[in-house]
Amino acid sequence: MKAKYINRGLTQYRELYKIDDYDEFIHCIVYEFAIRDIKNELMEMFKVFAIENDEIVLVEEEINKQIIGKERDDELYKEAKALAEDGNYLKEIYYYWILVIEDKLFFRLGITLVDLYIIEYSFFTDEFKKVFIKIFNSVQLYDEKVIFNNIKVSTYHNSKFSRVTKSYPQMKNSNFRKIGTHYRLNYRRPILFPDILSDNKNADITINTDLPKEVILKQVEKLIDIMRADDKHIVSNHEMNLLADNKEHEKIKKEIFDNKENFIDKFIIYDFMELRSKEIKKENEEIKIKKDKLINEVKKLESLNKREKLERIRNINQAHKKITRVEIKNEIAEILKLSSFTVEKYLKDCNRLFKDRNYLSLVHGKIIG
Repeated sequence: MKAKYINRGLTQYRELYKIDDYDEFIHCIVYEFAIRDIKNELMEMFKVFAIENDEIVLVEEEINKQIIGKERDDELYKEAKALAEDGNYLKEIYYYWILVIEDKLFFRLGITLVDLYIIEYSFFTDEFKKVFIKIFNSVQLYDEKVIFNNIKVSTYHNSKFSRVTKSYPQMKNSNFRKIGTHYRLNYRRPILFPDILSDNKNADITINTDLPKEVILKQVEKLIDIMRADDKHIVSNHEMNLLADNKEHEKIKKEIFDNKENFIDKFIIYDFMELRSKEIKKENEEIKIKKDKLINEVKKLESLNKREKLERIRNINQAHKKITRVEIKNEIAEILKLSSFTVEKYLKDCNRLFKDRNYLSLVHGKIIG
């Protein structure tokens, strides 16, 4: 997509305007920041895959570059590299690389491939979208499928929630196999669970759904009281204290929701600047080539004296100036009918939130930076 087509009417922005629940809106804008934060890395990793004859294939050049050609301490990378170097395990490399991507997504954002929402975004390439959809369908649209090491996964998705059930192989000397069922709310964008990078403290509980509802609720209430009383044993990855949402945090979150148009404009401006910056790089190269050609032609003209040549060259330089970042800020300001000052402020706000992933703090009603 060209930058000039970026506007408030695009689906990726229009959906956000429709959100009428402030908690959903906060989680959605956190995801909006997160997907922009990892987009380049995600597209790079997906270059390992391509589509030929409607089938996913592996790209040898990218395998050599991203798997064989790099040294990493991570065990998944080591195993993928060993398989790639052997050359006889293409199917296994495919699954390993999916796991590597999943591992990175879970580490960074606490989500998996089936959680990702990418379809409508203008900043993803068409090639990436095609490959992603093909892989996405292969891991989502099944009743039961062995995905790796005999782990069977079944999924269910609707507008309100998602359910993922993983059935693990039966262990030696055991008559049981582990089965885990996980539920998540479905908002217009995935809810992130970035345990490693956030200051959350998280704990899992097991619920017997055969019990009466009132008994389950009492058990959950007791467990919450126990876990909070036992807080010192629930340690976050950064040894940070549990940040509970108090009234002040809720007030800030509601203020963000009440001014949601401003936040959506920030994404529009950021996306426009990213796309337009790439465009003007190419445009400025073309301007330089044309300008240099004209100047060289003037220099060869024997009918002009030195002063006349300098005057012509000065006019050429004046007529072939590079497009500046200030100019493209003015372009988006005109599209959105905002002042240049507001555009600059919104870009600075975005940069502060992207820095150190400060956008994660928005979930708690905090704005860092």
